[in-house]
Amino acid sequence: MGERIYRCPVEVTIEVVGGKWTAVILAHLKENDRLRFTQIRRLIPDITEKMLTQRLRELEKIGIVERTLVSATPPHVEYALTAEGRSLAPMLQSMWEWGRQWAQTHQLSIRPPAEQLAGYSGASYSEAGCSEAGRTPPTSTAS
Repeated sequence: MGERIYRCPVEVTIEVVGGKWTAVILAHLKENDRLRFTQIRRLIPDITEKMLTQRLRELEKIGIVERTLVSATPPHVEYALTAEGRSLAPMLQSMWEWGRQWAQTHQLSIRPPAEQLAGYSGASYSEAGCSEAGRTPPTSTAS
């Protein structure tokens, strides 16, 4: 992100999460502790492998996502949010709520992918993960 001078905090936010598919990737990682590349690909069927790879590398480079090589048989890579990435959870929740309301108001359909990680151990697929299934109330912080 370097030497650029920003005029508004929203510019910074958009630079981090504004890339095509970035917020959707983050929403899925928020709802699942760790995901393999193929799991993310199945959750976002319209993204190309090239675009997913590019976005994950960008998020890893700026410290939002961590990439872990798991030396199992066969070896594979898993992605998870870092602490900084998890700090985006309230914003992702707000985006989910706004998008849901907008879709209802404008009679838009939201359909989760047919394959929702049901076969993967420990995975959930709830509201910020772009599905009505498993919806939990938004988290609020008491002051």
